This record gives sequence, C-alpha cells and structure tokens, in this order.
Amino acid sequence: MKKVKFCKDCKWSRYSRSSYELRCINDQVVAEYPWALSRWKDPNEEIEYNHGTGCHEERSKKSWFAKCGLKGKLWEERKKAPTPTGDE
Repeated sequence: MKKVKFCKDCKWSRYSRSSYELRCINDQVVAEYPWALSRWKDPNEEIEYNHGTGCHEERSKKSWFAKCGLKGKLWEERKKAPTPTGDE
C-alpha cells in the first residue's frame, strides 16, 4: 500500500497568515501562478506567510503534466510539522 503524501508533512508547505490554509512555496509550482509570483514581502516580517499558492489548488490537479498534483510528485518529507506561527 502506498503512503499518503499529506501537504502538512511536506517541507514546501507553509501556513497562510490570513487563514490556516497551507501554501506551497516550491519554486516549480509557484512559477505557474502569477499571483504567487507578484506577492510583496513586508520588510518587518521575517516570514513571508502569503508566498506561494494554495496547496489544495496544486494537489487537485489530476493531469500527468501537473508539477506536483494529486500524486505529490514534488513532495519532500518535513522534519517537523508546520505551525500557524511559521516556526519550524
């Protein structure tokens, strides 16, 4: 049986500041999303919470050509789970 690859366990996921939604910050995934590429980072913030694209958007792609997609092709194991404060 295959191991399920949850975004919460992926080293490329971060919490969004405005919600508890996970954001994917993998460069290969972000390169396809204009909104993710054009985010402004507040110089007073250490962590760029809203960078990236919604994990649910990327993982909902079933196409064989999707960067990560439903299969989690770019998934990499995280050392410990993300927190809403951005601590790792």
